[in-house]
Amino acid sequence: ADYGLEINDRPVRSSGIPAEGADALERHLATAFESRQQQRFELSVMSTDGGVMLEVLLQPEIDALGGVISVLAIGRDISERKKLEQERGRHEQQLRDMLVQTIHSMALTVEKRDPYTAGHQGRVADLAVAITDHHDRGEREATAALHHLRDAVDEDDLLDELVVGLF
Repeated sequence: ADYGLEINDRPVRSSGIPAEGADALERHLATAFESRQQQRFELSVMSTDGGVMLEVLLQPEIDALGGVISVLAIGRDISERKKLEQERGRHEQQLRDMLVQTIHSMALTVEKRDPYTAGHQGRVADLAVAITDHHDRGEREATAALHHLRDAVDEDDLLDELVVGLF
């Protein structure tokens, strides 16, 4: 059904919303009319300053007989929040990578001290990778390296606390 969707007195398809965004908007609008339920989704829109990410809320207005007489649309700019979420994700990945590198360095130091166990960490890491894909590879390798360190270090209780705190 055509609900006559317009933005600033222009049809939605000529309002700066990319085609896939216009399709999503029309689908959610149709769902709001048909289900009489609130719809919430994210929408990318072009503006004079570039791209903007909006969180859109569609709230049907219901008459006394239970029919939808209109749908109120509210858009909120969430571009900054999305940028911060992406940045946070990059920082989290950098921290994970640094943690794995630190653990590998510690394990290498222990292996240098005890050549008899050299390569054990790598074999345990390979076994961990073969057993599970529940976590990403870097975390599995770090766990295997910590296992090797724990075998080599006398202060097991201290290292156990470190392992529990990290994972």
